[in-house]
Amino acid sequence: MNNLRSIVQSRPWTMKPKVEVREVSLQRRTLLAGMFSSSCFALTKRAAAYFDPMTPLQQLVQAQLDLAVRDGLTVGAVMMAVQREKVLALEAAGYSDLAAKKPMRTDAIFDIRSISKPITVLGALLLVDDGKLTLGDPLAKFLPEFSHRTVKGQAQPTNVPITLRQLMMHTSGIADERPPSLENITRTLTSR
Repeated sequence: MNNLRSIVQSRPWTMKPKVEVREVSLQRRTLLAGMFSSSCFALTKRAAAYFDPMTPLQQLVQAQLDLAVRDGLTVGAVMMAVQREKVLALEAAGYSDLAAKKPMRTDAIFDIRSISKPITVLGALLLVDDGKLTLGDPLAKFLPEFSHRTVKGQAQPTNVPITLRQLMMHTSGIADERPPSLENITRTLTSR
């Protein structure tokens, strides 16, 4: 009987279940340790993204924005530098709401009003240079809503067309008052 027991114990298939249980247990531990390590690495990598060292350009932009806020030139500002479709710097400083001390965010919405005019004029002048429009073109050619405009204080529409040149030189006669429906457009967009 002892002889049979020693033969059975020496055979590999009799030892396999014990070894397999240990291997499975070890594999589970390895898997859990690997998953834990991976998630820690992912979290560390995500956290490290917040602490990536700034490039010299980003540092310069941030310093200038902070200086403008500190010196009272602005309450808050956002600046982005892009080259060949790659964002090189996107920084914000100051407050979007000074009274509430709400920090400025890089995705803030601004009511830029007249700041878009130089960009629009440049684009139009490039089209003039390409021969696609002229400064004498009537505005109604592109925006038919301006074909029957009235002059302030007169009941009848004017027959004098507003030209692109007049728009660019601010001599079109269009009132500089903002319609009430657009007065609080920034607050409307940010409250959504």
